Amino acid sequence: MSPSSEEHLRRLAEQSAVAEMPRRRGRGAIFAAAVVVLAAGGLAAWLGGSLLRDGVGGLAGPLDAPAERLMAWWLDQQAADLAAPGADASPVAFEVRPGEALAAVAARLEAEGLIRDAGAFRLLARVRGLDTQVQAGAFTLRRDMRAEEVLAALMVAAGESVTVTIPEGKRSEEVATLLANLHLVERAEFLRLVGEGALGAAYPAVADRPAGAGLEGYLFPDTYQVDPEAGAEGVLRVLLTTFEARVTPEIRSRAQASGLSLYEVVTLASIVEREAALAIERPKIARVFLNRLAAAPYILNADPTVQYALGFQPEANSWWKRPLYTVDLDVDSAYNTYRNPGLPPGPIASPGLASIEAVVDPEPGPWQYFVANDAACDGSHVFAETFEEHQRNIAQYQTGGCGP
Repeated sequence: MSPSSEEHLRRLAEQSAVAEMPRRRGRGAIFAAAVVVLAAGGLAAWLGGSLLRDGVGGLAGPLDAPAERLMAWWLDQQAADLAAPGADASPVAFEVRPGEALAAVAARLEAEGLIRDAGAFRLLARVRGLDTQVQAGAFTLRRDMRAEEVLAALMVAAGESVTVTIPEGKRSEEVATLLANLHLVERAEFLRLVGEGALGAAYPAVADRPAGAGLEGYLFPDTYQVDPEAGAEGVLRVLLTTFEARVTPEIRSRAQASGLSLYEVVTLASIVEREAALAIERPKIARVFLNRLAAAPYILNADPTVQYALGFQPEANSWWKRPLYTVDLDVDSAYNTYRNPGLPPGPIASPGLASIEAVVDPEPGPWQYFVANDAACDGSHVFAETFEEHQRNIAQYQTGGCGP
């Protein structure tokens, strides 16, 4: 795309028409943002297909897929405008007024130093499909929040939300059950959307996945205030928006420098998340697996991938079989890293930010093995460089339970 076309896109985005929407069931949902992205000549042809226009130059319908891709590309170029405006973590009260247009909300956010650029924020909301989700009400924001986080926070007004905590290291079926038990989603519908993965296309960090990959690993662990009427798609968008916000361009750049794709980083981080009980050990465990991937036979020998392959264990009512037996290590699955070299086909759970950072910034060291320190009974592990040292550690520290 030429610089002149990019500038034209910016000007058109700034001229977006904003139409007020009816309030939802008296709750004060306030607007839809209609972003006009149509240029003459080559740009219009590149977008492919015409965009229906209303009488004032706004969109009468949703953008087509090429236009959405163009918008997502443009947002990726505007990372600086979507970054946190400062480092101040002090709470800032912010109110969205009933019937207030998106343009006015964005302008006030910029004026109060809560976002860097109002125009980029409005386009972000459109690309994410959240431009009709911002609610009227009182919010507590911070100046160290990225635009993605501010947008997610404005989706649910205080007093009208359900608090839900998604722990680190849960696979999608567990997350779906948690959300369904709170009556926030229909479980099968949520898992269908996760499996299809189509919603990830609007998020640059999430879109960096192999063709056909689902969204396992991208259901970002955090505590959320969720609109009880959002439905499966709305809730999933909140999780993806948060992933996009927390996995910053700086982290993505470090992932690229590591020689791994972001998808591979998330995949390995999901294994680290399931292995590590202590936060301090994550970078060291990540190093062990990276060392194994760096030399033949490239076998990870990661128990959590076998647990993922085995699936739900009805007798234990758990998705993670414990303990594993020798026969389990022979399960016929591409996720069995005892039999297949390299990383498994994809993430086995959703890692937290600390595990992702551990993979892109692992602790230096030659370790190839680790074993649980049952003697200490504190979740720690004992690490070894050679197999002989590892065998001695097993004899000394793996007692089969906590204590001597």
